[in-house]
Amino acid sequence: MEPLLGEGIHGAVVSAILLAEVADRFLAGRSSDLHEYQQALEREFVPTLERAAAAATILHAWPRPLLWMAGRSQRAWRLAARLMQPSDGDRPGGAGSIARAVAWLVLPPLAWVARRRGPRVAT
Repeated sequence: MEPLLGEGIHGAVVSAILLAEVADRFLAGRSSDLHEYQQALEREFVPTLERAAAAATILHAWPRPLLWMAGRSQRAWRLAARLMQPSDGDRPGGAGSIARAVAWLVLPPLAWVARRRGPRVAT
């Protein structure tokens, strides 16, 4: 099980729906190829995967304080879960939450610092 994004069942279903829509247009002659599928996948999944990668980098750099906080605060755990969830805010023109907007401002610089610092082992 992938700890930051879950088992992938949701992603598989969304991917199948996207493929069905693109294939339908292609088979009906309204599209000349299946390139739209790749673009749809990128629109749907890249923002969430980028957040997950940044969060994983941060967690590996500072495991102790982050695990301590998550283990003692339901609020911190719920916030982390909300930051990882895909939403309309990930799409152009979507209405994202304030927490997700803050994540876009905070996660990349923290991940940059974490990459420079390197992973640490929680003991």
